[in-house]
Amino acid sequence: TPYIDSTALDVQRTRYAEFAAVPDFATLLRNRPLYATWDDHDFGANDANGRLDGKANSRRAFIEYHANPSYGDGDPGIYTKFRCGGVEVFLLDTRYFAGTEPSPVAVGQPTLLGTRQWEWLQRELQASTAPFKLLASGMVWNGAVRPGKLDCWETYSWEREALFHFIGQERIPGVVLVGGDVHRTRILQYDTTDTAGYPLTELVTSPIHESVIDAANAPHPALIHDSGEPHAFLLLTVDTTVTPAILMAQFQNAAGRELYSMTLSAAELSAA
Repeated sequence: TPYIDSTALDVQRTRYAEFAAVPDFATLLRNRPLYATWDDHDFGANDANGRLDGKANSRRAFIEYHANPSYGDGDPGIYTKFRCGGVEVFLLDTRYFAGTEPSPVAVGQPTLLGTRQWEWLQRELQASTAPFKLLASGMVWNGAVRPGKLDCWETYSWEREALFHFIGQERIPGVVLVGGDVHRTRILQYDTTDTAGYPLTELVTSPIHESVIDAANAPHPALIHDSGEPHAFLLLTVDTTVTPAILMAQFQNAAGRELYSMTLSAAELSAA
């Protein structure tokens, strides 16, 4: 997605049009479905939250250039979901509502997802029959970021922990976390058996462009892999022809070289 760093509608439209005109990207769009959410620079500014002026313009341009199944749940924002074989992907909006209202799960604290998105996510997770459920957001789910950076789920830890507790209480299997933003390839596996009912894995994929941030190689007790290489991406393959179903995660660079891979079984991602 392009760096835009403006909420002016003409700038938003121009940058999306320029990006869509890149020959390799245009070829990709002609041959593959595209589902999208945003992070900070395309929303409008580095590390921006929902108090950003002009965010309605950003949403309008996003809708004009992305054919998502939906954009929010009858309210602003752009969160959506889609099912592809054995995986259902929940594309979360961690920008539009962040800091704009009280959290629905913590008195006196600001929200990240907003009440409507929170209720939508709970409802749709309960309804999902997919063996694997990917919760994807632009920001990372942890607090292991470069010094001084607050733009992560850790800043809204009450909503993250409430979500983990909800997964455990409702016995929702197959949840895997996906994040980006930090310009590193990282995998974290959390000891969440007491809350979610099983260990939750976070797959962090970035950057697909060329800028690697060395300072983002921050320590975390749950970290099991870190590498910094430009033009990196995450390929997920789900196999439901075997029992239990498996999810294979492979990080690659532009040349197709594997940076790291791991396999998760549906049996591992369920409460005992």
